[in-house]
Amino acid sequence: MNKMKLWLIGIATALLLSVPMAGYAATVNKTTGTVYAIPASGLDKFFLMKNTVDISAATNGDVYQVLPVGTGSVVMEVFTKIVTANDAATTSTVDIGDDTDPNGYDDDVDMKATADTYSDGTSTDVYVGGFGKVYSSGDTIDLTFTVTGTNSAGSVQVIAKCLDLN
Repeated sequence: MNKMKLWLIGIATALLLSVPMAGYAATVNKTTGTVYAIPASGLDKFFLMKNTVDISAATNGDVYQVLPVGTGSVVMEVFTKIVTANDAATTSTVDIGDDTDPNGYDDDVDMKATADTYSDGTSTDVYVGGFGKVYSSGDTIDLTFTVTGTNSAGSVQVIAKCLDLN
């Protein structure tokens, strides 16, 4: 009987720990799915990276790492395309950046916009309007969420225009 109680307590604890708690932000690595790099042949070439990310579980303050950036790469611009709009009760926006500047590529992109809505940075964003950002070490392109309400749907495609300097 005691083993059964311990087993049930263990199962209940595991279930409670797996439920997201309000007020806590998470960093979620979304670069492990299918990330496409579409290079021209050889080095020193332009290429695109893109990843379609499920954002239905995003909560306020979450950081989704969506594209891996290699050493010696330049990320010139990052675009988003809404695939399925978020359904947050009030607002759902993202800043697009990296570990150095969370909104270096774009700021307050509406994740509740209609499907097929594109966004790109403006000349006021730190990494946009010039040559982009040169990465001397590996990093990720991140989405940092500002959400009020609870999401149960949403996906976004993130596309980066890059140059290989190696």
